[in-house]
Amino acid sequence: MKEMIAKKIKYILDILDENLNQNKISFSSENAFVFHFAWQLFKEYESFIDSVDFEVSLFEGFSDGKFIDLLVCFKNNNQITKVGFEFKFPKKENKGGTDARRSIINDIKRLTWLVKNNEIDIGVFICATDDDYFIKEDGKRVALEFVTHHEKFFKQGHNLPTDKKYSEPVKSLIDITFNWNHLVKEKNEFNIEQGKYSFLEPIFVL
Repeated sequence: MKEMIAKKIKYILDILDENLNQNKISFSSENAFVFHFAWQLFKEYESFIDSVDFEVSLFEGFSDGKFIDLLVCFKNNNQITKVGFEFKFPKKENKGGTDARRSIINDIKRLTWLVKNNEIDIGVFICATDDDYFIKEDGKRVALEFVTHHEKFFKQGHNLPTDKKYSEPVKSLIDITFNWNHLVKEKNEFNIEQGKYSFLEPIFVL
């Protein structure tokens, strides 16, 4: 069931990636990204979906907010699998990259906490950006631990980064690798292809 769900999620992201980068759709905000994903998922797989809900309150006494971006309950015969999603859509024009990188890592911590506490069965972190800041290996402007660059790796069983704002210690349940697409390598560093949004390979917390 979990493998089937992962394939369906990747397929939907491939559709959104193609449509966004061919200017067939546009996302004005992170909320628009969430909506387009949920709508496309339901359109393609209505028969496998029991419910879809936005901004669900699942956190009590953890992290910096009570709500998860999206909760989808998949059904297979009598089995229900609860999948929680966190999204990020940092755009070049919005700046604030330092806080956004911290927030990306914290979203993964939040999903990990929910899976660990049996609030959801699968956590999925989804992200797309047109800002090279998130792709490059650069520690000057943000604490070295809070990085999201291409091929960045966090090992299963090790604590995910903490700081004063995001102080909760959370051990990763999985090996995490940040793999971004639509990249070109220039002068030994990665950049996003001109005019494109780079999509992160979805991170599944199980």
